[in-house]
Amino acid sequence: MTSTSYQQPPFFDIEEGSRCITYEAAENTITIDCDHASFGDVIRTIHNRSILEKLEQDGEYLLKANLRVADGITFEMSSDKDGLQYLKIAGTNGIIVHGKKHIDGVKITSWDASSNDVVQQDRNGSVGRGYIQFDASRGSEITISEFAYLGYNELGRRGFDLHGEGASSFGYGPSSDMIIRGSKFHHMWRAFYSTGAYNITIDRSEFHHNLNYAVDPHSGSHDMNITNNWVHHNSIGIICSLNCTNMLIEGNKVENNVRAGIFFSRNMTDSIARNN
Repeated sequence: MTSTSYQQPPFFDIEEGSRCITYEAAENTITIDCDHASFGDVIRTIHNRSILEKLEQDGEYLLKANLRVADGITFEMSSDKDGLQYLKIAGTNGIIVHGKKHIDGVKITSWDASSNDVVQQDRNGSVGRGYIQFDASRGSEITISEFAYLGYNELGRRGFDLHGEGASSFGYGPSSDMIIRGSKFHHMWRAFYSTGAYNITIDRSEFHHNLNYAVDPHSGSHDMNITNNWVHHNSIGIICSLNCTNMLIEGNKVENNVRAGIFFSRNMTDSIARNN
């Protein structure tokens, strides 16, 4: 398994973890507030099946709470180092990242325990389900991972959502300096969505069968490279809308999307699309 350049520090013992990995019942939220931590540290700290349950299959867990990475914190989820293969998110819980997150070799989906299956979405995005949200996150890396059946039509919860500025009740501001490489996004409400994000690379990844948009840098997002991806069977493939600047869309295979493959919209400037 190829891993990121991030070097994980030694695992915490239970006492160390309990000081910086906490659960708030009123908000049903696990908060990571250690300088560096991994999903393995969460497993060793949270011993409550009603919050985080280890499933029968090796490397599979069911998250029944929100998981929040605090500002300034680095948190890793890795199949290689943690043994985490598949994280299922129950209900409308989400992973909320204010710090830096590294995800390597992990599959993440919504999950309905009653039907023992992922949560399907309707055409309006009205079905609440799990999501991943980034707020003022800097330096996150996503490699060789899979995100599916996530997101619905709600600010900050649209799928893999860098919702940023313009929604201050949800977070701290735009995210930046993120790399997404070699990963898959499918059956999401919006696979990748950003507001005001910058210095983002999306490379050699696959986006398919997403209901609304596949790749949607939005509302002032700038300085992004969208390169060498396979974007197919979505409603809209790649769309840059509302004051996006310095976007490079190059070398992508874009096919069989319903409404548009590559769409420049509403004051997109100083940008290049070529060799797609």
